[in-house]
Amino acid sequence: MEALLFTAGGGQYLAPLSALDEVLMPARLRPLAQAPVFLAGVLDLRGATLPVLDLAERLERGPAPAANQGPAGRRWQRGNRILCFSAAGVSLGAIVESVTGIRTLSAGTRREPVLTAAGAPALLGDLWPVDGRLTQELRLSCLLEPAELALLQGTAVDRRA
Repeated sequence: MEALLFTAGGGQYLAPLSALDEVLMPARLRPLAQAPVFLAGVLDLRGATLPVLDLAERLERGPAPAANQGPAGRRWQRGNRILCFSAAGVSLGAIVESVTGIRTLSAGTRREPVLTAAGAPALLGDLWPVDGRLTQELRLSCLLEPAELALLQGTAVDRRA
């Protein structure tokens, strides 16, 4: 499996490249009034409105410290990126602190996730040994609960039509 390695909330994670549409440089986001805490704002991406999630908040690791003021009161660092992906037909972005590389992972090295009990977050996938340490796979399409995703259904609208 080809995987993108990245950091969010101070931890290292990975996502299969096949789950990603693209990776963007940080951009000025438009905050939305009364938006849920996980929504950092929206981005005009080639005529479409892209909701952008705060991945550190979603992982409950808190926002990462940074040097430059960013959207919605967030702080940006030079290395921040926005991972673009789809969930239930909705295009979404997620802010990460940095992208640290791409690796080819062998299926034989995959390990079961530690949190497997009922109620464990669906976004937490398998563990993979990468560069001498275990790295958690994130299922980006499971980043939001169905009710949260429903809040964003009307946000991701292509305005070019």
